Amino acid sequence: TMTIVFLRVFLASLTLLAAIAIMGIALPRDARAWRAFFQMAILNNVIPFTLIVTGQTMIASGLASVINATSPLFGVAIIAAAGLGPLIPRKTIGILIGILGVAILKDGTIFEQGSQSLGILLCLGAAASYGLGSLWAKMKLRNTPPLSMATGQLLCSSLIMTVLAFSFDSPSQLIDASKIFWDIDEKNMRNAMKNVRNFFARYTECRTSVTDLHFSSNPINIRVC
Repeated sequence: TMTIVFLRVFLASLTLLAAIAIMGIALPRDARAWRAFFQMAILNNVIPFTLIVTGQTMIASGLASVINATSPLFGVAIIAAAGLGPLIPRKTIGILIGILGVAILKDGTIFEQGSQSLGILLCLGAAASYGLGSLWAKMKLRNTPPLSMATGQLLCSSLIMTVLAFSFDSPSQLIDASKIFWDIDEKNMRNAMKNVRNFFARYTECRTSVTDLHFSSNPINIRVC
């Protein structure tokens, strides 16, 4: 689980670093901004990604995606609870409909015992963490460019997940998996080349005898290898 999350944030951070380099966007250099990035990384990447990956071992990925879509509902509710945004009736109705939708997906038994209920709760926890991340961004990173903020938090997430993955998981499995992948790929390549050579050898052997047409008094004779 930790290794999957590490790969996700690490590859994303490399992509965004390349993007901001091309676009000429600079990352903040003050410690205050990077503290905010670090805290944002925990709320917006480390916690929700870990909960979602764990939850998807218990429920279908489609259901996890639907639950993850409730993140804006948590964001609205948490921001309103913090007094940074009004909770107007329209937003309240939206939150209630979202909660009702999740309950319907689980046949109204979200809090029953069982792995599926636990998986749903984990994904709901991830959505709530995203909501807290929205609050944190509104409070601490209001004037930070979005691409700079995303890159900073993913870099911090990569650092955090590197420590967690090597402490509690087995990232070395990735190396073993990559070796297996390359072994399989090399074997498939050799088999493919062997099949190609056999095909052309067979084709050369049969080329002259695929069709032997005699436009004389003899009948047409067709031989196929």
